[in-house]
Amino acid sequence: MLCALLCLSCSHRALHEAQSVVAEADSLRTVGQLYPDSTQLAQAYTTLKHWQNIRPDDYARACYYYGRLLRSAEHYPEAMTCFINATHSRSTDYHILGRVYSNMADLCQLEGNYDMAYDMHVLATDCFKKDGNLRAYYYGINNMAVQRAQQKNKQAVDSLLSFIESECSDSLVLADISETKAIVFRNVGEYDSAIYYANALLAHNRNCARAYKIKAQAFSFLHQGDSSILYASLVVANSKSLFDLNNMYYILTHDDESQSKDSIRHASAKRSDIQKLIAIRQGELSHAVEILQQDMHRKPDRRWLYVLVGFMMLVGGGLGLLYTYRRSRRIKKDAEGMRATLEKKCEAIVQLSDKQQTSTIYWNDYSALCYFMDVNMNGIVNKLLQQNPNLTEQNIRLSITILIGFSYSRSADLLRLSKASISKSKQILAAKLGTDIKSLRSYLMDMACQNA
Repeated sequence: MLCALLCLSCSHRALHEAQSVVAEADSLRTVGQLYPDSTQLAQAYTTLKHWQNIRPDDYARACYYYGRLLRSAEHYPEAMTCFINATHSRSTDYHILGRVYSNMADLCQLEGNYDMAYDMHVLATDCFKKDGNLRAYYYGINNMAVQRAQQKNKQAVDSLLSFIESECSDSLVLADISETKAIVFRNVGEYDSAIYYANALLAHNRNCARAYKIKAQAFSFLHQGDSSILYASLVVANSKSLFDLNNMYYILTHDDESQSKDSIRHASAKRSDIQKLIAIRQGELSHAVEILQQDMHRKPDRRWLYVLVGFMMLVGGGLGLLYTYRRSRRIKKDAEGMRATLEKKCEAIVQLSDKQQTSTIYWNDYSALCYFMDVNMNGIVNKLLQQNPNLTEQNIRLSITILIGFSYSRSADLLRLSKASISKSKQILAAKLGTDIKSLRSYLMDMACQNA
């Protein structure tokens, strides 16, 4: 007993320590810093994994912060695994989940999978909307536009950015979409427009390496060597992105009069070293995206659910069969009782005198006759016409005489036909109703008893 209490106490102490680490990581994030101690963060992540069903929000935050730290160390597959674990938690901290999906999107974008990056940004945007964080929501839509810009889909970019401009009044967000416009114009070959929006971005951030990169590439395509080399040099001086540096050193390797041969050789050597690092990073990124793709196509283990559903279906099927059996017996019993009642009514009409029969069922007035039969014989005329709307008045009158059980001679008198004509008329009626002449009365009686 004492050992159990000690274990429980240690477990709770570890939980509190993990929560303290996550809370500190939260406070550092607000000032744009990463939690510095990877060992403590890894321990908090491991501890909270055991408490994920009880503390899902803390677990999701630990997954996010540890994944973010792993990403900064370029351990991309491990980072992606942490982010995926956060999405599988039952957390309702939509702000953290939105950041998780954003990080997953960034990894997909770095790998060059813009479609998957777009899908992750859609999920992130939905989380930010649920969280009520409008700035992050609009940034998320802009990030969606960036993916479409990378794919040269100018129409999709225009649609997404138009929505932001019509709905958003945040100056920071509106300034940021200048970069997206510059990217799409650069990618579709409208380099003057790309330079214009890159300058608009520089108006808000005078030392923006992303804007320098776009201008360097645009001027390069416009064959303005001096300008492209100037901005490529500014990117090299201000950016730490291997991909950006690789692109800029490519520009700096161009044989240009403004550059010395030594500068070109130096840029070429630098680019060669960077490409080796990019190849390693690209392999890690591809592995990370593959992990995400496998997770998206993975079928969750729901064997317990299948067993439960199977048991419920079995029980439900048994109850359904029991209900159907009891209902069929009740319907059969009701039908038998209804049939016996109808037989008595018909027998009472047959036993009347000819004059009484004619007046009782209103034989001489067709409309009154049909109304009488529907009221007293469970809607038989209406049912006949529903089954076959082409039945004539003579067919209906003949059906009534058969149902009531009049003799051939009495039927002939009422219908003013010969006995031979009665037989022929019955054959025609049976054919219209889809039965045979011998079963006509039983067929009509069954019809009268159905859904009465």
